[in-house]
Amino acid sequence: MVGGDADGVGAVVGVEFGDGGGDAVADGAFGQVQVLRDLVDAGAGGGGGGGGAQHFAFGRGQWGWAGAAGGGCQSGVDDVAFILADSLDHNGTADPIELTYTICPQLSPDTIERVDENLRRLRGRFSVPIILENSPQYFSVPGSTMSMPQFVAQVAQSCDVDLLLDVTHFLITTSNMELDPMESLHTLPLERVVEIHFSGMSMQSGRWWDDHSAPAPDTAFDLLEIAKSRIRAKAVTFEYNWASSMPETVVIEQITRARELLAR
Repeated sequence: MVGGDADGVGAVVGVEFGDGGGDAVADGAFGQVQVLRDLVDAGAGGGGGGGGAQHFAFGRGQWGWAGAAGGGCQSGVDDVAFILADSLDHNGTADPIELTYTICPQLSPDTIERVDENLRRLRGRFSVPIILENSPQYFSVPGSTMSMPQFVAQVAQSCDVDLLLDVTHFLITTSNMELDPMESLHTLPLERVVEIHFSGMSMQSGRWWDDHSAPAPDTAFDLLEIAKSRIRAKAVTFEYNWASSMPETVVIEQITRARELLAR
């Protein structure tokens, strides 16, 4: 993990490394992760914030702490996404199946009500603010009545919650769902964004997928350049699994790029 203050903006830039295994949880963290598993019907977090930020990464085997001590980000993070599916065992005796990807829920008022209910329960358990992260969308979800940007905006308003903007998730969603990126960016309540995530993305079977073994694309930085005037980010996290194809120099270059971009 790498951390430090971004020049002049008081933000923390961190790198989270995970091996993708189901048990990669820091000592003493499992109790908190289990609480989230018990409370949240739809959610999976991933990240590493600064200065004591709590990032719950159940389901994807990543737990990261990044940033200088005393940094400005004090929050718990949770993706609005599914990580479990009912078993195909029709007898109802088998445990749910743990998905290898976060799958976005139905984008509808019913789901927003569930998010609001779960968020109230989480807020009663944790002393730090909870912020919600946009999930990547890989396909149209039956029963949805709005786009992902519209859903995130309505969740933020209805639940009075701040946001983590995963820029790569946003690009994946707009690409797969053929949404206009600029119009979608305008729809998001960027003033509520207090943290930013970067990761890679790759094309598989005709769709874009989240890929933590690849560097963030240039378009992700271009998007942040456009949006930064409306964002009050306290931390930036690069979510990378270790891969020999991505040398340390690439990670350092991207950290430097993010710092310089936010400092301008």
